[in-house]
Amino acid sequence: MESFLSFCRSVEGQELPTIGGQGKFLVHLAPGGVEYTLLSNNKHRRQSQANIETVLDRFDKTGSFITTGYLDLTGCVSYILRLIKRYVKSGGG
Repeated sequence: MESFLSFCRSVEGQELPTIGGQGKFLVHLAPGGVEYTLLSNNKHRRQSQANIETVLDRFDKTGSFITTGYLDLTGCVSYILRLIKRYVKSGGG
């Protein structure tokens, strides 16, 4: 988990596409988790560290980047899956 949060810190301020590529967002570390800023409307969404851990656990079991496999866990699925994909690609995980 710490390694994933360190990765998130390393991409703070970078425009990232959602996993589906339909939108763009920024990620920032926030107390107890992360905050996503949607660039289309400047809205903010928070995701707790506990929820991130739950999503990471499911990803470890499934290896899936398909959003529907996580909708029961989070409304931030498009953002967290993009981060996980970049994290894995960078050699993390």
